[in-house]
Amino acid sequence: MKKIIFLFLITQLSFLLPCNAVTGSQDPVPDIKVNGSDSSVIVSSTDTITISISLSPGDQTGQMADWWILADTPMGQFSWVNPGGWTSGNIQAIQHPLLYLPAFTIFNSLLPQGDYLIKFSIDNTPDQTNDNNWFDAVTITVSDNSSNDNSTNTPANQTCADNDPGNGDTIISGPSGPGSNGADNDSPFRSLTIHPDNPDIVILGTERNGFVKSMDGGLTWNRFRKGLRHEQWGYPEIYDIAMSSANPDIIYAASVESPGPLYGNYPSTNAGVYKSVDQGQTWQRKNCGIKNARVTSVYVSPLDPDISIIAAAGGYPSFTGTDVDGKYFEGGLLKTIDGGNSWSKIIIHNDDNYNEFRTIIQPNSATNTVYTFGLNNNDLSLNVGFVKSLDGGNTWQQFAPFLINKHVSYFDVSSDGNVIYAVERDLMKIAKSSDGGKNWTELPIYSSGYALAMSPSDPDRVLYSTYNSLYLSTDGLKTSTPILENLNHPVSDIVFAPSNNDIVYAIISGYILYKSTDKGNSFNKIIDIRNDILNTIP
Repeated sequence: MKKIIFLFLITQLSFLLPCNAVTGSQDPVPDIKVNGSDSSVIVSSTDTITISISLSPGDQTGQMADWWILADTPMGQFSWVNPGGWTSGNIQAIQHPLLYLPAFTIFNSLLPQGDYLIKFSIDNTPDQTNDNNWFDAVTITVSDNSSNDNSTNTPANQTCADNDPGNGDTIISGPSGPGSNGADNDSPFRSLTIHPDNPDIVILGTERNGFVKSMDGGLTWNRFRKGLRHEQWGYPEIYDIAMSSANPDIIYAASVESPGPLYGNYPSTNAGVYKSVDQGQTWQRKNCGIKNARVTSVYVSPLDPDISIIAAAGGYPSFTGTDVDGKYFEGGLLKTIDGGNSWSKIIIHNDDNYNEFRTIIQPNSATNTVYTFGLNNNDLSLNVGFVKSLDGGNTWQQFAPFLINKHVSYFDVSSDGNVIYAVERDLMKIAKSSDGGKNWTELPIYSSGYALAMSPSDPDRVLYSTYNSLYLSTDGLKTSTPILENLNHPVSDIVFAPSNNDIVYAIISGYILYKSTDKGNSFNKIIDIRNDILNTIP
């Protein structure tokens, strides 16, 4: 009966198009909700699940299109086909002109334990091939209610054993230098982080030695490792750190190992997300809902420390095991709204599972606009490319098609969103846009693919690095001047202090930290963290 109603609704609404169509230059906007939510949900196997779809046709009312409603489930792929309802396989729902469709329920029942991806997409080439021109998607994690006691935030097959502290209370020193096998290089990755209100407070992650922190602008330092799981060779690699502007006591850290599980006794088990609520002195694992230990970036909302987004880099494990051999561990973005107690997948693109997102930034805390770049290291044609969210990470849209198939290793965005600099690693160039990513110019400036940062208060003031030098431009990269040369190691991260843009820190591999107090015009070496801190403080 419900299928007949859908067909009747489509037919009848065809006569109402002039009244209900959205006017103006707008793309169609398909919308799908689960239990009234646009984002992912975690429910138990005893909870009723309601899925509904709606469509705003934008300015393309009447254009013939393929409509698709697809579900990836533990039982295989299913399609909602008019008028027959749910059926197995990848099948078009209906071919019909675009029109205004109010909320229509396509599912209202229980689901068995497992993970589900439900997608509603519109294809403006009516050829029964799903090109996903416009789509919306939600994910559903159904847990086994009988095994979760009172917790409905723990996803199926992903128990809070993933938060097992293991040997985190035991402190080890970690390696005394880079690995002899060349695998570890004393890299700080992108973990250099400055307090939002106090430029003297600096925290840094290391490759195998935990965290170091200074409260006095780099004069003195302390080591913090309590809560970090480890192996005999050291701690997981700290790739990125995000400190809450709303409550700087709260810090999230993204740590990496090989792609792999966060449970069991694997090399990947110690990595994932860590959270501190005491300014980095102690740490707790926060991995419920995360299915891949290789977490490469982290962002925390400047307005709410309970809201965070992380990125996992999809891939196959570098180790073997009976339940991991040949298994692909998915990538993409995940979001928490409860301080990391549970994480849910954010669907941004068909290929996001095969991308890594190394940077997630919100250049202006007064807006909800967040940016990232999806990169497939093995096949650039599968890049998601630049995407941005205007609602704090709930929904995303692609932009800057000029760079979609480029290897963008670093980027930065001005506070008004107009100026964007992107480092193209393979071309060793820097691309610039002055109109929010619509148009780009590849600048005649050599870059080795390393760090770049622009002043939050002056988009023409840019610091960027080659393999062993740091350069400053004050005219939007028309010209540049070397500030530090013959560094012997690449610059890994550059950060302008949020509360005082005159102060800038730059870190190179080997944990050599430099500081500027004149907007980057000059830098002084302030600490050799490897020799003066890590090998001095046990």
